[in-house]
Amino acid sequence: MAYTQVLGTCALNGVEVQLLSAAQTRGFLRKIKLIMKN
Repeated sequence: MAYTQVLGTCALNGVEVQLLSAAQTRGFLRKIKLIMKN
């Protein structure tokens, strides 16, 4: 049972990391667009 809990937690952490990196990438692209405008 503990094993499935660990697997579930790892899966959730993986999703969180993907969401965070996606948000960071979006912010990074926004900064590039602002720099290109100047």
